[in-house]
Amino acid sequence: MAARIASLARRPASRYTRRPASVWREWAMTLNNLPPVLGLDFGTTNTVAAIPGPGGQPLALPIPHGEAPDGVFRTVLAFWHEEATPRQLEVEAGPFAVDVFLDRREECRFLQSIKTFAASPLFQDTRIEGRTFRFEDLMHAFLRRYRHHTGDHLPVWPERLVVGRPVAFAGIDADDTLAETRYRAALEPFGIPDIRFVYEPVAAAYHFARRLTGPATVLVGDFGGGTSDFSVIRFEPGAGGGQPSADALGHAGVGVAGDAFDQRIVQEAIAPLLGKGGRYRSFGKWLDMPVQYYADLARWNHLALMRSQRTLRELDELARASEDPAPVRRLIGFLAREQGYLLYRAVANAKRALSDAQDTVLAVRLGDDEIALPLSRRDFEAWIAPDLQRIADAVDLCLARAGLAPEQVDRVFLTGGSSYVPAVRRLFEQRFPPGRVETGDQLVSIALGLVGVG
Repeated sequence: MAARIASLARRPASRYTRRPASVWREWAMTLNNLPPVLGLDFGTTNTVAAIPGPGGQPLALPIPHGEAPDGVFRTVLAFWHEEATPRQLEVEAGPFAVDVFLDRREECRFLQSIKTFAASPLFQDTRIEGRTFRFEDLMHAFLRRYRHHTGDHLPVWPERLVVGRPVAFAGIDADDTLAETRYRAALEPFGIPDIRFVYEPVAAAYHFARRLTGPATVLVGDFGGGTSDFSVIRFEPGAGGGQPSADALGHAGVGVAGDAFDQRIVQEAIAPLLGKGGRYRSFGKWLDMPVQYYADLARWNHLALMRSQRTLRELDELARASEDPAPVRRLIGFLAREQGYLLYRAVANAKRALSDAQDTVLAVRLGDDEIALPLSRRDFEAWIAPDLQRIADAVDLCLARAGLAPEQVDRVFLTGGSSYVPAVRRLFEQRFPPGRVETGDQLVSIALGLVGVG
């Protein structure tokens, strides 16, 4: 299977590929020599890679796509067939996969949040157009397309690859050893001789350490799509301004982060419009609608798996037996029209808006209906309160493992997309003395730090 996926991902770029108009000037020094190390932050939502640049400063690899922030590559995949070659399964990744999806939504299979399958013993494979794909096949295809889109910036893989990993992988009964085994299986065909794994908050701490002018004990919180991870590290300045020495004092993590916040919005605001909370009649009794459909609806990695003939057939039977069939029919239309990514984007936009404003409107298409839902930061923070408590418990555990009280931490560095959420930042501002909480480089700090660790 890995050989087949490698062959598929090596094909020339499709018509959705855009080549860069020019090469960044600062990369000219690196193109004639292989980078000695590549830092790879393979994330639930975004993937970023970095290499040493001029003067030793790490640089994120640029991506030639107008909709992608510099260095940030969306962790998504699209599979489809071209009319000219109907027997050949095409694959695309990142923002280029989004282009495919938006162009032919009902003709392609779109996958997101694939990292959340990495540590799951329950996930063995998925079927796409009659073919079987394991997690390592999906990750390998994604990374091969990613390297292709970096173009001249990464002509071949380097000798050493430093890969970030969560302190605790997301998922029920998550198996960290299984996840690393799957990572290695996905990376092995690239022929990289030296592959190392580093905790993601440790990498972010190394990036933050460049700001330090003296000894400091630093707590780093990394908020990704699937996990929130924490490390406490003691840094001592390096001799002559060199790399500081570091002593890791404690780590903790929890499988709650940006995706969990999104799930709360879907469950509380969207799912009732699709039948959640309704009733259906079975053998003369009124029963509540099965909750599993709505649990899967809120999980981006499960949502793509719901568009099966079996699921659509079951929902059709429920609609016919439902007390109010219209919401269930709306759910069927939502799934059949592959509107999951559009929902994901609308929810993410609404969540970001609530970081700056007290109120916003969630505008989304569900089946044939255009929906505009008012959302408030107050309601959002009430919905995510259980998740915030689990994050707070992980922070306390990290401090306990380090043997430190909050006032003994000199600096707190928050990174990752959910560090923008006011309730998350407030959690740290309430725990630590004033003026110690900082943020920055939220989407690229891990990749940049991995270069320093390597």
